Amino acid sequence: MSVTIEHSLRKRYPFAAIRGQRITRMEEADLGPFQLDADTAERLAEESIGVFIGGCRDWDWMIDKLKTLADTRFPARWLVVVATKNLALTVYRSLELPRGRRPRMHAPRFWDYGNVTFTTPEGLTSYRKTLHSSEQFAAIVLLDPRCYVQQAREWFVPGYGVNDRPQRIADFRAELGGNACAPPLILLTARPAKSIGTARMLSAYCLDAWWFVDGRRLRVGQPPATSDRSASLQTHLELSI
Repeated sequence: MSVTIEHSLRKRYPFAAIRGQRITRMEEADLGPFQLDADTAERLAEESIGVFIGGCRDWDWMIDKLKTLADTRFPARWLVVVATKNLALTVYRSLELPRGRRPRMHAPRFWDYGNVTFTTPEGLTSYRKTLHSSEQFAAIVLLDPRCYVQQAREWFVPGYGVNDRPQRIADFRAELGGNACAPPLILLTARPAKSIGTARMLSAYCLDAWWFVDGRRLRVGQPPATSDRSASLQTHLELSI
């Protein structure tokens, strides 16, 4: 990795705003801490690894986590791709609807809430046209509570042709990467990893492997203050796994 790209990554991840516990897929045994910092983002990009955060408690809990992420001051944006238009409307209404205002019938194709941009797989095309080349993203978070998006590979839409939804996400992520490190793909779902054929999902999202993280112990936002020695030890543990 060049010095320029390394410096850019350090600026993009001044602290680990997403943290948790890595686990094995089937036994759910602990493997060590997970923290999305510059070193972890580099490794995920170089080895084409996605982060599968499964077993999240419920829908409201996931929305609360994303709201905390949106309210956290961070130099790079978080892009949240919501699995369906209906879910996107639910998210929009829960976050954006002022009191006394008539609810919208449809969510916008994409919208900002704090430091998070929300959209759907189909909304990525329109959103891409608005981006500047200097835009930095910390991660693409796929909000897919039932883990269905990867199944929609041959949906035929009259007048538009085949709509390969996971490929849309993979293509968008590749475009953001360019000659630098692509932002990691993080799947946020209520399904535990052991209940899904996760190996078959890899090709859908153009990945080579998953890291599995226990959604029940997911933490987001500004981490608690730690001593330099503790922070160094935690980073060493992460890189050694």
